[in-house]
Amino acid sequence: MNKAKFNYQGGKDGISWARWSWNPITGCLGPDGKGLCNYCYARDIRKRFDPAERIYVDNFKPTFHPERLDAPKNTKIPKGKENEPGIHNVFAVSMGDLWGHWISDICIDQILYTATRNPQWNFMFLTKNPSRYLAFAAAIPPNAWIGATADTQERADTALDVFDKLDVPNVKFLSCEPLSERIFLDDAYGRIPIDWLIIGGRSRSTGMPAMQPKWEWVENLLFQAENASILVYFKPNLTVRPKQFPK
Repeated sequence: MNKAKFNYQGGKDGISWARWSWNPITGCLGPDGKGLCNYCYARDIRKRFDPAERIYVDNFKPTFHPERLDAPKNTKIPKGKENEPGIHNVFAVSMGDLWGHWISDICIDQILYTATRNPQWNFMFLTKNPSRYLAFAAAIPPNAWIGATADTQERADTALDVFDKLDVPNVKFLSCEPLSERIFLDDAYGRIPIDWLIIGGRSRSTGMPAMQPKWEWVENLLFQAENASILVYFKPNLTVRPKQFPK
């Protein structure tokens, strides 16, 4: 009998906006297929579980785990936690990028089909390749939250353009983590096409040191989100605060 279940996060490992993670696919080739992001946390987690393994991309090759497709139906909410914030939220493919160009359409279809058959969960997808959402718009179930990483202005622009074209009622969100520069949310469409904004710093990894964004960058996003009635979530690793003095 398949005993695959979600991994319960309990707010640990920085995934505080989802209480569960689910990895029917692991591994990544990086946004351009030529290498992982310098700040990639997934390769460090991989190394933690297998200290003898090197962290090069070749050792983090994308792998489909079909036996994990039963996890949604096998996982039950712990007794007494039914009303815990985020208890129904599942970070899908936290150890890779489901929407990377190297993932086959068949794999994506199977994961979306599984999500459709398990409406008791909110499946939260996050990618650096949001344009691929457009090809699967008809298959994305209503219990899927559609997200894109927007650590730079260029990635934010790409994601917002996709979300404006994506005519589905799903929750759409940007994850500005690590917030690496001042970002403006393009409102040329008369609205900003997202419902939720996550802001975070850069946690320490083997590839890069920890870094906090400038408060002005955070404040800029908060101001835009408030004006557009967009909900905001601060990651636990965001500790920057305004420190202003009168002249």
